[in-house]
Amino acid sequence: MRTLLMAAFAAGIFAATPQAFALRIAMPNYQTSQKAAMAEAVVVGKVTSIEAERVELEAYPGAKEKLSFQVAVIKIETSLSGAKNITHIKVAFAPTAPGAPEVPMGRPIRPGAGPVPLAVDQEGIFFLMPHSGGSSMMTIPMGFDPIPANAANYKEELAKITTVGTVLADPLKAMQAKALPERQTALAALTLKYATPPMNGGAVEQVPLPKELSQAILATILEIDWTPVKNPEPGYDYSATGPQLASRWGLSPGANGIPKVVVKPGENYQTRWKQALDTWAKADGEKPVLKKYVPKQQPQK
Repeated sequence: MRTLLMAAFAAGIFAATPQAFALRIAMPNYQTSQKAAMAEAVVVGKVTSIEAERVELEAYPGAKEKLSFQVAVIKIETSLSGAKNITHIKVAFAPTAPGAPEVPMGRPIRPGAGPVPLAVDQEGIFFLMPHSGGSSMMTIPMGFDPIPANAANYKEELAKITTVGTVLADPLKAMQAKALPERQTALAALTLKYATPPMNGGAVEQVPLPKELSQAILATILEIDWTPVKNPEPGYDYSATGPQLASRWGLSPGANGIPKVVVKPGENYQTRWKQALDTWAKADGEKPVLKKYVPKQQPQK
């Protein structure tokens, strides 16, 4: 498998509300590989219609007020991930037409529905997340802009998405690849998918990964060169270093029973960190300590 991405990790993952869009608050435009890993569903399709009636949905997770959203219907040509066995999908987006309600100034940025507008006959690759509040409606978070079907680099971007989709379809197989760059690429995608809370908000919890997958992730983190980062190789979106990956999985000194690191003059902190992690892994590596985020199960009434 040809490595096409290395994922860097944002300090905070946010999807902007319609209010934030109205205030033109700048938000990141995620790289294709990031979007493919974090999205709940990725589809190739075409917007066939915009429904006449709007829907009232939460402005952001836990909001008491609701806002009016337009609804686009996307006909799915190919499901790249997360939307198997369906032909159409509905996507809520913030109204942007003249006459949209004014927004009070000074509101905080909260996770919620993205403002990415959709139009009839729009074709391409769409990155989708469930809207908050238990709605079955999907949405497009800010920074997750679709890739137009006529984009000059469409084939290259589709290849990156396919790579991520292959990893997510069989994580253990991806983490058992012979070549370290392939395993590092797979780990970058799994870190974004499993070690990052869902962008649509809502209650989440962490559950242990299967033991074999947990061990494969830990072994790859320890195999990566932790020395100062070099420039990414051509074709990579970004870099995923050993310290970045370790910290995102909660493998920092002093966490999960990992010894704290005391650095003496002339010593490198990252080198000592890796040594401490390696010692801990050899002693407790059988323990499936790595966990992934999942929606919190609501108690049955």
